[in-house]
Amino acid sequence: MSLPLRRKVLGAAKFAKIDTVAGDGLGPRMNLKSCVGCHAQPAMGGSSAKINPQFAFVDGPDRIPTPVFGAGLIEQIQDSTIAVNVATQSVLAARSGLGIRGKVNIVASGNTATGQSSRIMGEANANANDGTIARFGWKAQNKSLLLFTGEAYNVEMGITNELFQTEREEECQLFATPNDFTDPTQKGLDVLSDIEKFAAFMRLLAPPAPSTTEPGGAASISCGKSLLITVGCS
Repeated sequence: MSLPLRRKVLGAAKFAKIDTVAGDGLGPRMNLKSCVGCHAQPAMGGSSAKINPQFAFVDGPDRIPTPVFGAGLIEQIQDSTIAVNVATQSVLAARSGLGIRGKVNIVASGNTATGQSSRIMGEANANANDGTIARFGWKAQNKSLLLFTGEAYNVEMGITNELFQTEREEECQLFATPNDFTDPTQKGLDVLSDIEKFAAFMRLLAPPAPSTTEPGGAASISCGKSLLITVGCS
């Protein structure tokens, strides 16, 4: 088995694992106990079932999970390619006439300045993500699948990790290290943190194959495809 495939298999096992409070640091705020619990339809890595299991778990409505099929291909698109596509699509008459337009989602966290930086340095804080084009998450707030995974592990399951080390409930910050971390005492791929394994799994998920019959039948799908091309969304 090749190394990338081994990483995907190991990541899939972690994606399906039921996390616990004692063993993994689950909670105290979380949406469910495993990644696959929400990302299950039509296969692991997808969205929720028609009856979202989160409804029963939290006794109320929640967000519909975003599927991650083909996410590895999206991650590989160069920032410059996205910028060119936006500029090209914006001049299509059929699209602009309908008010359809897009914009490049650039990370601009440097706009948040500390009093020290703006008063002493005369400029805002900057980090390596500033100026990059983000694309993952409900608000396309994450540049990479690793960042996307780290945030989800912390926000959706309450598990701290190397990228997001603060508990959702800060009074529960009882340990010097995050719940999930790279472990150099392990061997082989077991060295990797859970978020690295999740990211490897998602990077190798194939994009979904379009249906030729569902929903609405072949004629409806063909009509919709033609319209999508006409307005420039393709």
